[in-house]
Order: sequence, then C-alpha cells, then structure tokens
Amino acid sequence: MKDKQNLPQIFSFAINGSTFYIRNNASIFSLSEFRTGMHQHHVAEIHYLYSGSERLTYIDPELHRENVMTVEEGQLLLIPPHIFHSMESNSHILRITFTFEIQGSSDFYKLVTNAISEMKKPSVFSDDYFRSVFSVIREKIEEEGIYFNQYRRQLMITSVVTMLTDILLQKFPHTEPSAKLLPEADRNFLIRDFICRSEVNNDSLDNLASLLHLSTKQTQTVVKRLMGKNFKSLILESKMQLAKALVQGTDRSLSSIAEDIGYRSYSSFYTAYKKYHGVTPLQHRPDAEE
Repeated sequence: MKDKQNLPQIFSFAINGSTFYIRNNASIFSLSEFRTGMHQHHVAEIHYLYSGSERLTYIDPELHRENVMTVEEGQLLLIPPHIFHSMESNSHILRITFTFEIQGSSDFYKLVTNAISEMKKPSVFSDDYFRSVFSVIREKIEEEGIYFNQYRRQLMITSVVTMLTDILLQKFPHTEPSAKLLPEADRNFLIRDFICRSEVNNDSLDNLASLLHLSTKQTQTVVKRLMGKNFKSLILESKMQLAKALVQGTDRSLSSIAEDIGYRSYSSFYTAYKKYHGVTPLQHRPDAEE
C-alpha cells in the first residue's frame, strides 16, 4: 500500500451548485487506548462509533468552561467548527471520522452552513437517526416523487454521499491526485484546516508545504496571498486562541497551559499572551484579580 502522503488530501463533489469537501482523514479507525490534545477545526467534524465508547472534552464557547460528553456505540457525534476539544478512550473502539465543509452560492449551501454554524455545542445522534433518514427518503419518494422538499432531500443525499465517499476511500487507497494541479479553493481549505489543527509538534511550514505539494518558498507566498497573513502570524493566532480558551474555560495552571501550547518558559508565554490579547493570562481568569 502506498504511503498516505501520496493520497488525495481532499475528496470533493458538487450537488446543485454546492461543493462538498472531505479531507482524506475520512477513515475507519480501530483504536485501543488513545488521547488527542486540545484542538479545533475550521470545519465541521463527524464521528460515528461502530463499537466501544469515547469521551469528548470541549470548552463551551458561551459559558467558558470545560464540559465532557460520552459517545457510545451506534451514535454519531457532530462537532461544529471552532470548538476547542480533545478525545480519549480507555478501551478498544472502531469508528468512522471525517471533517467536511460545503462551499458555493446556492441556497442549499447557505442552509447547511447556517445550520451548522448556529450549533454552539457538540451534539450526539443515535443510530435511529440514520435509519430514519433512509426510511424518510424512501417514503417521500413513494408518496411525492423525487421533488419532495428539495432542501431536505439534498441534505439527506449529502449525508449518504459522505458515508459512501469514506467507503470509496477505503476501497481505492491507491487513487492519486494531480499533485501540481490543486485548485485554489482546495489550497485555501488545506491551509485553514492545517492552521486550526496545528499542534505543538506539527506546525512547521515544511509540513504544510508537503500537503500543498509546493516548495517552502512557494507555500509562504500562497499562504500570504490566500490568508492575508504570513504563516508565523497564523500559527501564533491559532495558539493564542487556544491559550485564551484554556485560560478562561479550564482550571489548569497557567504554567501547564504554557507548556501545552509549546512555550518552554512561563515568562515567554506571559509576554506573548499579553502582547496578543492586551491583558495578562491571569486577568483573563474568571473572577481573578492581578
């Protein structure tokens, strides 16, 4: 089997003027004990648990506090964009997971993206939801023909296609893209996704360059043109957003938070935090006085 770096970074398809993007991390994972670091995505994330259970820890963006949810076998977890979260499991699990985004100018695009953006917290759906999707599609077509409520129909079809896309990814792992012909929209997606997902040991410009199939110098130019900021500024912005969420939403020590986001000393973290946010970390603590 070829190395994963040679696989397409994005699968995309169009439905009535809207383009559906799915990263190549759409996969079936068989995992034993695991834990991810706190991170966010600029897009929505889906987890469907075939077996076992996993725990989601996330920072409530409205209440600024840490919450915990458990996802059980047969349930689907939807995490909206820009929710800081981490995942862990103490037992063997089998799951399907992917991140996705819909872009376009159609009413369908606006309907779906607005619905997801209005979600303020992660949500869990039971397996009955998926059975009902298929049954409603069948019943509606039998009763009203293929033109029943076009928005609901397109949304249902899209949910099915995302699952089929994952199956195709598993069945044809050797499919390769035209590496030097990544569309601008795909590059934009990958850059934003990389920055949001960036962790302490995975934020190098070289790593992003390999995803974009560009040289480091070309990547610097593309990032600046598409994002309006250089790579270093975008990474700092992402880390400072995470730092603020951890400072306001958890009771972890400030020195621990500094270490978690990659600072070797608290003093350097303190200086960077104050320069970026205009206040010290302690001043961002709820009910804290400096």
